[in-house]
Amino acid sequence: MPGLFSFLSVVCGILSAVSIYYHSAVLFLIFLFSAVLLTTFQKRIFFRTLTIVLFAMALITSFIQIRPFYLPDVPNNYANKDITICATVSDFSKQTAKPNSFQISHITSNGKEFSGLGRVYFLSEPPPPYSKVEIKGKIKKYPVNGFIQKLNRNEYVIYADNVKVIRSYWIFRALSAMRERIKENSFLSMKSSEAMLFLSSVCGISALGYNDKTPFIDTGTAHIFAISGLHIGILGESLDKLFFPLNGGAPVASVFVLLLFVFLVGFRVSALRAFIMYSISMLAKVVGREQIPVNTLAVTALIILLFTPLALFSVSFQLSFAAIFALIVLSPLIYAKLPKGFMYKSISEVVSVQLVLFPIIAFYFNIFSLISFVANLIVIPLMYILMPIGVVQLILSLWGLSAAKLFAPITNFSFYLLNKIVLFFSSIPGASLSVSFNVYFLLSYFVLLGFAIFAFWKNKRWKYFSALTLVLIFALPFFIKPAFAVYPLSLKGEDGFLVVSGRTTVYLTSPTTLKSEESDLYAINTALKKHGINKINLMIFDAPFNEKESSSAKLIGKIPVEHIIIPASNSAVEKAFLKLNENKTDIHTVSVNSVITFGNMQFNFINGAQKDALLLSRKGKKYLFVGKGTSALSLSDYVDVAYMHNGSLNGVEFGKLCPY
Repeated sequence: MPGLFSFLSVVCGILSAVSIYYHSAVLFLIFLFSAVLLTTFQKRIFFRTLTIVLFAMALITSFIQIRPFYLPDVPNNYANKDITICATVSDFSKQTAKPNSFQISHITSNGKEFSGLGRVYFLSEPPPPYSKVEIKGKIKKYPVNGFIQKLNRNEYVIYADNVKVIRSYWIFRALSAMRERIKENSFLSMKSSEAMLFLSSVCGISALGYNDKTPFIDTGTAHIFAISGLHIGILGESLDKLFFPLNGGAPVASVFVLLLFVFLVGFRVSALRAFIMYSISMLAKVVGREQIPVNTLAVTALIILLFTPLALFSVSFQLSFAAIFALIVLSPLIYAKLPKGFMYKSISEVVSVQLVLFPIIAFYFNIFSLISFVANLIVIPLMYILMPIGVVQLILSLWGLSAAKLFAPITNFSFYLLNKIVLFFSSIPGASLSVSFNVYFLLSYFVLLGFAIFAFWKNKRWKYFSALTLVLIFALPFFIKPAFAVYPLSLKGEDGFLVVSGRTTVYLTSPTTLKSEESDLYAINTALKKHGINKINLMIFDAPFNEKESSSAKLIGKIPVEHIIIPASNSAVEKAFLKLNENKTDIHTVSVNSVITFGNMQFNFINGAQKDALLLSRKGKKYLFVGKGTSALSLSDYVDVAYMHNGSLNGVEFGKLCPY
């Protein structure tokens, strides 16, 4: 298959450019050898030459796009200061509506270029994609380690007071105006929650916040927010029926309308992939040529990577193409073992997609949904109804507010139903689990999946053994836990530490004046997921609830917490906390002189000057926990390791603080 070999050669070209970035001659030679090997598989001289040309093009274009990452980071002394920067706005898919934000690249300030990406928060609507802008505001730096991380995350956050468009393109100005009109009329004509769900799942306008998306993530149905093959396929089928009277002109008309839709929703990789594949299939139908699905998928990926080679490292690209690969390769193998019928075909498709996608989702998002199979069996067929309804609402919202209001009751009910179904599945206990799935597990899983597919395809005797090994690889992260580990959390309003000892998790926290409760809860939940923690066995607050509060208190109900210990104060805040959570968990108030024994760990409350702390004794070693961040110090005679903020304790000497 020429398309497949050419695609793999392009991937080798991209990885060769990355190896040059890392100054790794060994990796470069490996990828170069792989490209040469792939070229030999091409039987015709034309395809051999084309493969070589594509490899060279991928290498050059990748290196050009990687070049900005050689630039220095924005200096630390710029942080939290009013500065003026110039930058290029990213595409529509990097914009959010609640709150208004957009992504920038190619950052310059005072004539100097800097590496990385930035997320700009601005009260007004975002500027058009690919425009050159001047931004005035405060910048915060979030250090990101590693090349791949820089490609997938923002490195800076800018809170803009003013955004001035220096240069833009008329087509993107027009599309921006259309998207803003759709967004405004949707919010004015529909109910708020339904409007946000409609905009996110049909229009490609990110309007849902993290908390609103969580139920969809937990149930494995968040793929509806990536405008993809599901959306394009449903819309394409509807357009085929609509344009049927045009006979030979129907495919052209359908492709043209879909192209407008792809432009409007924001050039997402998933949407582009689906559009290109649909267009190729329509072209094959018109000229009477039979298409090979794997070859079509490879050519589609090849086209996208030649223009945006670094998309190879994006989550959306990997999820999008992995899902289609599962449908065209794995699904037919599963369906061949099942009775024939629409229901069994749907089951084979959902199972195949889940088998391929869940390790990728577990790797990037540290979550494994136990309910996703059943949830998708309902949500995916429902999208065949919601998508046409949503497109009608989109057109009417673009037309005007009066027209949007006429159809809004139908759209409200439809997306209300979708939301209720997902919330129901997410409320089922154990609907999702956190899992620490590293790159070694990911690679092992896909190698074994390849062996399993081959074994079942060829009906080998060891096929069930390979399937069992596959299950074992994914199950291992749930059971392999560190003997002892401490994870300090970076929070805004309080101090937090996760202490993991085998299967036991203890969370240590300090009540304080709340600064950003939502931000702290997000950071805590992210840390729990990252380390595959699904239950907190013991939560200890290191200071009494006097006039202080804690974001960590809101964890109860969001994740199972078996026991909670609070130093007694008899304050109004403490009484309110106890009453609110008396039936949710086991809570104990103790004196500050108490010694808490939990498994092989022993905790003491420490009070020094303006800072409270906790002392952990375990297997003859003592660990002091105070402040944000982490710094390991040798404190002979008192403690072995101290975790603190910037290596200091508000001027208090350790000897006076911890006389043990």
